[in-house]
Amino acid sequence: MKLQLPRIVLKQPDEFTGRRDTVERFITDTDDYFTNVNVAPHRQLGLAKSFLCKELRDWFDLRVKRSMGFADWPALYEVLRRRYKEKHEKRKARKQVLSLRCTGTVDDYNKQFSLLALRITNASEEDLIEDYIEGFLPGIMYETDRMEPAILDEAIEKALDSEIWLKQASSRS
Repeated sequence: MKLQLPRIVLKQPDEFTGRRDTVERFITDTDDYFTNVNVAPHRQLGLAKSFLCKELRDWFDLRVKRSMGFADWPALYEVLRRRYKEKHEKRKARKQVLSLRCTGTVDDYNKQFSLLALRITNASEEDLIEDYIEGFLPGIMYETDRMEPAILDEAIEKALDSEIWLKQASSRS
């Protein structure tokens, strides 16, 4: 008896339209797709072109026509990355971190903060901890700051503990 394995259908990457804020997601999704579908390196460039919007496919074809084509998929994604790189990405991420506030659960805030913090390179651990704690309402802010966390992961753990402690304390009263 032959065992029949279920077929898995993988979603192709979303079409890249040239929006600066989506270039990294497009590159990552396309790389993941090629890996998971086992696309041979010599076929990746042509397939990647099909994931571009019409205007970018025309741009691609013009570059090839003018002998400015791409050797392979990594060459294409480096050009896309340079051409569509988010301007002032670190500054934008820094502003978003400074304006981020915990309006729901600490876990939800942690997810948002962690994603933004990864986009800020060269930030000191102390600055990240301070920015993280500043986003909380007074109760959690006070309790987390009082514990004097030395690293961001410790601050995150202490904030989660503070949230639990404050919920338990308020339910007793």
